[in-house]
Amino acid sequence: MLKTIKKAIDRFFVAILALHGFFHIFEFITAIYEDAYITATLAFLGATAMIYGAYFLESHNHHYHYHEPEEKEV
Repeated sequence: MLKTIKKAIDRFFVAILALHGFFHIFEFITAIYEDAYITATLAFLGATAMIYGAYFLESHNHHYHYHEPEEKEV
């Protein structure tokens, strides 16, 4: 049960990280619209970091994957 709770908390934080990245995309679009190119560049870098971070945390999180031991051939 504790592992299930920890897995849910991890997924929640990955989702929040991804959502934060999408807010940076909205900030990027708004900055381009306002001709604030330095702000747009920083928002784009922030969005990229957040979305990549969420992707790699989710796809490379192997703490909950249990593999059966390989059988040795005799």
